[in-house]
Amino acid sequence: MTADPTVRRWQEAIIAECARRLARRPTEREQAFVRACGSFLALEMVEDTVKSLSGEPLETYLNGGPIPKP
Repeated sequence: MTADPTVRRWQEAIIAECARRLARRPTEREQAFVRACGSFLALEMVEDTVKSLSGEPLETYLNGGPIPKP
């Protein structure tokens, strides 16, 4: 986990968005995927992808699967 409070807040906001889109609390593995991103560029990419997916495609992405095609 990073010590940068801005990165931590951003990671938590992404996890909250995942919860809304999945209609459930993300699993520890799914949360770890988001928390593994520590740079602004990586977080921006993950945030954009999360906001474009929901349901099963989002689960696949968060669990390390290939990025689903729209």
